[in-house]
Amino acid sequence: MYSREKINSFNELAWGGGYGRSIYDEDGDWQGLYAMACLDSHSKVEPIAGYGFLKIGQVSENFRLGAGYTVFLTARHDIMSYVPFPGILPLVGAGYKDAMLYATYIPGASGAGNVLFVFGRWHF
Repeated sequence: MYSREKINSFNELAWGGGYGRSIYDEDGDWQGLYAMACLDSHSKVEPIAGYGFLKIGQVSENFRLGAGYTVFLTARHDIMSYVPFPGILPLVGAGYKDAMLYATYIPGASGAGNVLFVFGRWHF
């Protein structure tokens, strides 16, 4: 459990941006390649690049829900001094028309991790 002082020391607004390419395959599932960078909990840049897959359920003509995974490479200043390392995490998403909101949970141990990471995508 984090103390209030420790929680207040973290950056909770992980502003960032990125670029990706994705498709909806013949089954209607989403597959994408992406690269992005955001500010981590210590306000340091964290680059990430990977592949994501969501099994999509079409709730209505314009609304969809999905669950799947992402496989990626990332690098952090506090983990191996920015030496890239791989990861795999669960991925869920909800979308309406051209917008999609994604979320993943980054597990951790006492004093590290345990982060809900939410990000969005707009299809142009």
